[in-house]
Amino acid sequence: GVCTDAYGDTVALVLASGWAVLSQGGGCLSTSSDSRAFAVAKVRPPTTVQGCSELCVVGLHAPHTAIVQGKDTVDAVCGDLVNSCTIALGDWNRAVSEVPSVWAALIGGAAPSIVDPDERTCCWPESKYSGWFDHLA
Repeated sequence: GVCTDAYGDTVALVLASGWAVLSQGGGCLSTSSDSRAFAVAKVRPPTTVQGCSELCVVGLHAPHTAIVQGKDTVDAVCGDLVNSCTIALGDWNRAVSEVPSVWAALIGGAAPSIVDPDERTCCWPESKYSGWFDHLA
């Protein structure tokens, strides 16, 4: 997904051989003062995953402020998969405990049952930046 607001941002999903992309979308998650991007795809993995023959996969670079757009795109791409067969990964710009509220704003459906890792994952130089923001849910 591409977000051309303000300074711009881009997020892409790259899937292994054998995965079929059935539909896709992306775009901006916030306003131009905190423009961040996301990408979403409805995919068919080569084998069933946790009882799901299709998955909704979301890659995101969440804004530091609230997510105010993008849910309609996720709904259009993934439909009912958001209720049980969705994974999302990326820079959430939030601690693990705050991921469910961001999930609700972008994906909806049930809150994620697992969010990991809960450890420092970015940034360089560590003497200047610190972040516990990269998670898979």
